[in-house]
Amino acid sequence: MKNAVVLVLGLLVILVAYFYWSGTRTVVTEESVIDTIQYREDVYQFTHQNDIFSIQYSENADAARLVHNDDTYILNRSMTASGARYESEDGTVSFWEHQDTANITIQGVEYTDCVLVVDTKDATSTEQIMVDVPQEDGVVANPIQLYGSARGYWFFEGTAPVTVVDWDGLIIGEGYITAEGDWMTEEFVPFSGSIGYTFATDTPSSNGAIIFRNDNPSGLPENDASFEIPVVFEKLK
Repeated sequence: MKNAVVLVLGLLVILVAYFYWSGTRTVVTEESVIDTIQYREDVYQFTHQNDIFSIQYSENADAARLVHNDDTYILNRSMTASGARYESEDGTVSFWEHQDTANITIQGVEYTDCVLVVDTKDATSTEQIMVDVPQEDGVVANPIQLYGSARGYWFFEGTAPVTVVDWDGLIIGEGYITAEGDWMTEEFVPFSGSIGYTFATDTPSSNGAIIFRNDNPSGLPENDASFEIPVVFEKLK
């Protein structure tokens, strides 16, 4: 009987200590980490089939911010035999890059051999939008694949219009780019899009342009903005 009482008292002491520790410990949330980490301006994008991933490193490269769809993950650097690897605190998300390819794991789903698409240092850009694909005077297929980043206010409801014109300015394709993250910000947000185009059979030139426009819900001309990239259409090259 005495031993049973001692056992019960011991369990009570353990439970009290546990609840005291749970109530007084400081919890560092992902949001607070996001607010305190300073990131470099460069944003890199990787693709895997229809998936797009954006990675941004901290100033000291000890952390990285990975964006996929509408989800943001904060990763910490850990050294391995094969180089630097970034992982979430719970180990469910990881990112490892080598020679412009990356292996990414998100909650049990593996994306291997992801291809580097974006390096903002090589992007065609203005202060509001950076277009990574296609490049200026680059050859484009049909449909045209579009990748880049734009400031959040370039979009409205997460999209912005794009027009494809031929050598004479005739519209031959229209569509939208879609923000790949929270667009309600003044920071750059990754985007993607796919736009088809149609040529007249007697089109004399394979040159044309892609015109990116901001989505301006006010309708006021002074709020309009656009950015044009000359391209060469693969069909007539």
